[in-house]
Amino acid sequence: MRKKMIPFSVMLLVAMLLSACGLSGGRPGATADANGTLSGTGDPAAGNDTAGGTGTGEGGTPGDPGDAQEYLILAQDGVSEYQIVHSFSSLDAVAAIRDFASRIEEKTGAEIPVYDASKSAPAERTTEILIGCVDSREESRESYSTLSYSAWSIQIKGQKICVNTYSDIYLEKELDLLFEAIVRDENGNDVIPADYSLDQDASSVSATVPVFEGGSLIGVNEAGSGNFEASFEQVGRGEWQAYVAALTAAGYIAYQETNINGNCFGTYTKEGVQVNLSYYPSKQLFKLVYGEKGYLPSLRQGAVEQLCTPSVTQPGREGADLSSPNGAPGMSYVFQLSDGRYIIVDGGPSNSNDEAALMRFLQEHKPAGHDKPVIAAWFITHAHGDHIALATDFLINHRDEVVLELAAYNFPAFDSVRMTNESAAGLGSLASTFQRVVEVYYRNADTLILHTGQQFWIGDAEIEIFYTPEDFAPAAFPSGNHTSSAFRIRLGDRSVMLLGDCEKELCQFMADVYGEELKSDILQLSHHGYNGACLDLYRYIDPEICFWASDEYRFNNDPRCLGTASGYDFNAWLRDDSIRRREHYHTSADTTIALR
Repeated sequence: MRKKMIPFSVMLLVAMLLSACGLSGGRPGATADANGTLSGTGDPAAGNDTAGGTGTGEGGTPGDPGDAQEYLILAQDGVSEYQIVHSFSSLDAVAAIRDFASRIEEKTGAEIPVYDASKSAPAERTTEILIGCVDSREESRESYSTLSYSAWSIQIKGQKICVNTYSDIYLEKELDLLFEAIVRDENGNDVIPADYSLDQDASSVSATVPVFEGGSLIGVNEAGSGNFEASFEQVGRGEWQAYVAALTAAGYIAYQETNINGNCFGTYTKEGVQVNLSYYPSKQLFKLVYGEKGYLPSLRQGAVEQLCTPSVTQPGREGADLSSPNGAPGMSYVFQLSDGRYIIVDGGPSNSNDEAALMRFLQEHKPAGHDKPVIAAWFITHAHGDHIALATDFLINHRDEVVLELAAYNFPAFDSVRMTNESAAGLGSLASTFQRVVEVYYRNADTLILHTGQQFWIGDAEIEIFYTPEDFAPAAFPSGNHTSSAFRIRLGDRSVMLLGDCEKELCQFMADVYGEELKSDILQLSHHGYNGACLDLYRYIDPEICFWASDEYRFNNDPRCLGTASGYDFNAWLRDDSIRRREHYHTSADTTIALR
């Protein structure tokens, strides 16, 4: 059974337009009957029975050597001179390519061999289908010399067909369109128009973004919110520096450049374009993310009116109680800035009592001079229902009672993301609903797309982003937990590390690249203290206070929380008073910690 990818509406539109112009099924002037057989002017076999034979040139005679080739003959009498050479390594891409070859054999009776260029590049032929950037073929290299990471194209060069894209996302659709372009002429030859071409770029800003010349490309993916990401390994520091210089030469200006434990990050802008870069020297890993310029936060602390003692609250929640109907662990944190505004992180599962309790809390603690509670920012770590659902409900039901200034998140492109153990569509629905609610009911609110390495200020809170889904891509996400963002909030004279539901791979990555830079006073245990996490990360954070997004019963009885279950040494370490006496708080009661 063929594995179908998510349809891409822009591609379909292009296909329809090409069909309307006569380019997807045959040449203008030639017609095909119900069986796909060509007739009329432009007969590809007229006067020539060899692959790539000439057709009728305007004002010429069929078979005239001076005429331009009208068609490529892909197969003749069940035999093809073509071979497929590709450069893709992912299983999805290889499956799509092999399926394409099988469908051609079924349609034409001709077997076309498939070669992986990185393993067994065959001798070059004049008749080839080159899929991906095949370095050993000049035609393929030429096709990629100007191809952006968000683009895809099909070009015919001589008798070679170049199928060009960096991304698995677009590959199957390209192959589908190319397959549909194969038709049979009156002589029984399976042919394709010699000037058949497709050209599409899913980003409107890619033309201004320099191509990275270095390392080894490991994948391109849609990064969500209209952004595209290219990931490279085996990248040296000199190559990183050369790309930053290339951006500068192209007119980009550094909005921010940061260094965390030797890891380099930067945000660069040019007119309406924004480029975010991440470089991890210890892993020789480089990430390039680009898209339309979005909201950019303040890089400096402004003057702050001192109206409140800054604090962080872990609300007690009914929705997180094991004994409640459909109880889910959830997660919710409320920071109050010195000026009385709030930063909220997640919110927990949908629960009307918890929603009402949050509204009461905001009302009761706001400064007298604020007509309504002001939410300076609402951060969402990821789009699981037990993190985002209450936030969405709250913003709908209390839209006239609060002010929202900023929504902050990094959601991957769920309509194209690969997720192995969970429905990406379900998460995408929750994410898009939250986004739409902010857009409709809070028109004055800004939206900040989080990128790893960002450091910025909201009031007197400094925010540091340590992880986003961009770090995990282009690998398939096993679950929604793997799309979590992780960040630290410094407020007053204390720091709070928030890990969302980061799974073990994410936590180990942060431990490996950031090390002692992760030290924080307060820790929100990853994934409610149940799963994920790793001992290395917790040792580097070494908190004094631990927030467990878990109810009291599970905190006191679940062997995972206790650290007695196999593989939960990180929780055992946190709860071992002989190592360090720490304060632990669960969500069956409100807990507020003054941060000064």
